[in-house]
Formats: sequence, C-alpha cells, structure tokens
Amino acid sequence: MNPLNLPRWDGTREGFYEVWYFKLNHAEGALWLRLTLLSGQVGWKKAAEAWGIFFKPRAAGVDHVAVKRTLPLEEFSFSNDRVAVGKSFWSDGRTAGAIRSGANAIEWDLSFEPSPRSFEHVPRALRALKLNRSTVVTPNPDLRFHGVFRVNGVAYACDGAPGMQGHIHGSKNADSWAWAHSNIADDGAPFVFECLTARLRMGGLALPLLSAFYLESGGQVFALNSLRDAIAIRSSWSLDGWEFHARKNEWSFNAAISAARAQFAGVRYEDTNGSSLFCHNSKVSSLDLEILRGGKLERRIRCSNACAYEVVSREKESDVRFLI
Repeated sequence: MNPLNLPRWDGTREGFYEVWYFKLNHAEGALWLRLTLLSGQVGWKKAAEAWGIFFKPRAAGVDHVAVKRTLPLEEFSFSNDRVAVGKSFWSDGRTAGAIRSGANAIEWDLSFEPSPRSFEHVPRALRALKLNRSTVVTPNPDLRFHGVFRVNGVAYACDGAPGMQGHIHGSKNADSWAWAHSNIADDGAPFVFECLTARLRMGGLALPLLSAFYLESGGQVFALNSLRDAIAIRSSWSLDGWEFHARKNEWSFNAAISAARAQFAGVRYEDTNGSSLFCHNSKVSSLDLEILRGGKLERRIRCSNACAYEVVSREKESDVRFLI
C-alpha cells in the first residue's frame, strides 16, 4: 500500500479522525464514496462510517442518491494492506462494498492501477514543526476505474472511468475549506487538476488562507505546496464558484470553477470535539483553467459538468438540501 494511505490512528487515541475517499466520473453521473473513523475527544462520538453519494445530472438540475452507515468504531480494521469499515474496503488496486440507508443503496466493486505520483497538500515546514492539526494527501490523483457500481439496483459499468482517491487525518478539522479536482477534459487531452484552500484557527484567531495546487498537463507536473506557495496563491470562493490564481517561476495558472446551487448535496460532518461542519458537495461542477507561460496562453482546459467542488464551513447554506 502507498505509505500515504497507511492508517495513522493507533487504535486507542481519542481526539482523532481519519478519512479515505474517492470519486469517479461516469457518462451518466458521478460517484463519491468515503470510509471514515472518528475517535472523538472524551465524551464525544466514536464510530466507523461508510458514506456515498451518486450525482445524476438532468435538464433542470441534479438528482442525488445519498447513503450513510454508522457502525461501532470496532468495525474499522486494517489488515492485509486494506482499510475496511464493516464489509466495505479500500486497498491499492481494488475497492468494494455496499451501503444501505432508508430506501437507498449504493454497491460497488471496482479495480484500478495506483497512480504513479502522489501529492501532499500541507507544506513540509508546517509538518516538520507539527503546526498542522490535519494532514491532507492525495495518494492517487489520477485513477481509471474498472468494474461496476449499482445505485438502487441500477448498474453502471466502468471501463476506465476517471477518478481519484485521497486521505485525510488529524486531531481536528480546519475551520473551513474549498477543494476541487478534475482529470477529464472536454477535448479528451490528459490532465490532472487539484486545488485546496483552507482557513485555520489558532487560539480562536482566524489565520490567513493557505492554499495548495497540483497540475499535470502537457507532460509536465506542477506541485505548489511549499509554505511560500501556500501564502502566495490567491483564492476566493463561494457556492456560486471559485477563482484561483497561482504562479510558479515563469508559469501562471488561472482557474475558475462554476457551480449551480442545485448541483450540491449537503453532508454534515462531526469534528473530534463534537462540533459540526457542513460540506456542500458537488461532483458535477465545471472548470475553466488557463495555463500561461511568460504571460502568454499555453493551454486552456475546460471540464464541463465533471469537476468535483466542495465547500466546507461551520454554517450550512439554507438553499442546499442536506441529505446525510
């Protein structure tokens, strides 16, 4: 297993959370799955959970099917290089499981070849000084899934469906953040795009925004994750969209993500201290990315209705329907 995917929870520690998640794009929609453990602080929730949402675009918006299963923390396990919550699991090469809640059900059995490259979002300087309470990594930024998933009994075959997989762990979530990913361009040219902007709090004080940016395009790889990058990247987001501007030597990158509020599915997370975070989750937003070299446009990448875009905050937007 990729070392970045290895569990960090020691099996007993309180005040710790860990998440393995992936998403994929299919011709008929997008799938988001999440395996988690929460070992809350003394007196707070302790559980292992499996989550899933299927996003199916339609003319007037997006249909969502959302499921979540909560199990005792003892139902989390790691053995033989695979992470499992109950009977749902993730390993380097295959993931399978089933989640049923209410009238809805999502099942999957998918294989993939791990990505040759990974990305670590938190600047090395912050990690070395242990100033970050959460660590975000993308062990597999560019995957192709094969197999099948089912949503309420309807089968969706995958033969090279593009997607990704990430891993998050720590003692407490950030105060708020925005995250986006895409690896499917309208023109079919290969590329991988990911960006993250987070706001942290220390002692009740809101710190400046910190950002990270990753791009594979035209045979080049750009990984902007130093402390200098984190501060220099300009980022502004809302549920209506995200403007993101980054520079690296002679290269500059301008990203615009657009989203309709009907695309979002609301998800409530619980932090280690029992507080709530509200994830406004879309996997069918759109991306317009400009890549410039020396101020001249080198390439423009568009991804229509297949970009993942998540906005997480301590308050929920009233016009987004919260499903789980």
